Amino acid sequence: SIADCVLSTPAGPTCDNNELWSLRLFSFPGYEFFSTVSASLVEYPDGTALITGTVVANNNPDASFDIHVALQDGMDWSDWSDQDHPTSFKDDCEVVTTENLDWTYYIINADDATLTGTAGSDLEGSEFTLTQAPSNLYYGYQVGVSANNVNQNYGNGGWFTAEGTLIDASTDTELELSGISGDFAFDADCCPQYEIERTWTATDCSGNSVSFTQTITFDDLGEQDVPSVEITDDFSTSFANTYTKVYPNPVVGNANFEFKTYSNDKVSVQIYNLNGSLIDTVFEGDAEANYTYTLEYNTSELKGGVYIFKVSGSNGISTEKFVITK
Repeated sequence: SIADCVLSTPAGPTCDNNELWSLRLFSFPGYEFFSTVSASLVEYPDGTALITGTVVANNNPDASFDIHVALQDGMDWSDWSDQDHPTSFKDDCEVVTTENLDWTYYIINADDATLTGTAGSDLEGSEFTLTQAPSNLYYGYQVGVSANNVNQNYGNGGWFTAEGTLIDASTDTELELSGISGDFAFDADCCPQYEIERTWTATDCSGNSVSFTQTITFDDLGEQDVPSVEITDDFSTSFANTYTKVYPNPVVGNANFEFKTYSNDKVSVQIYNLNGSLIDTVFEGDAEANYTYTLEYNTSELKGGVYIFKVSGSNGISTEKFVITK
């Protein structure tokens, strides 16, 4: 794929002061506005794309549709505007300046585009096929900055026409419907989380070894300045005579800190955050050689994130990374 985007309900306010929505069905019995539960858009190099996900009615949390919409004939503005029929772009909320020049324009594939009532919901059994609207293809399904026709975020959206069967358990309704007008609008996050993991291992002449793993992650930085990272030796490991372990890892609630020294030593057991700040001293005292010590520690007062378990003594330092989840 060339893009794999997480979709969400566009941030408001809406230009017509309506509810926030990602699916709107006009003149649809019982429902008009739907919000995203989870959804994605994947774009492919061959000019196709696929939207999948689930949306729920704003006025009934038990009424939801599963979306499966294949898109085809992806074009840039140059090709979209140079066809043998009139074309333009949708901008009802007047949020577009020149962003449309960078959009991708698709057509809904009517052979592979459906709204299906989610199993177990009030709309289970409903199914609608979707076609591009308007039928003269004056507008396409548009992807890019401000393309959702609601705000200036990166997103996507477009009109469609639906026909099919509505089954609504909440009102004991079963109807055959056609000519239903609809609209999609999504905010899109197409930037993955990046992660770099590095592990250092030190081994002494007796074969004792210790490892320290550092994981660096970051989200999309947008147009922000990239922050500098200062590398310190706060957790640098000497040729350690100490073994450490944290379990379970990730930690929810209590953590078990395990350590062992291979010679008698006076040790300090501490927790640090990744900024090098001391969070807590868990233990200070004598450690007997080759005896495995286990300390139970309640992490409920700590925020979720990555921490360092550090055991230090006169014979060396050993560290272990652990993750607290909430």
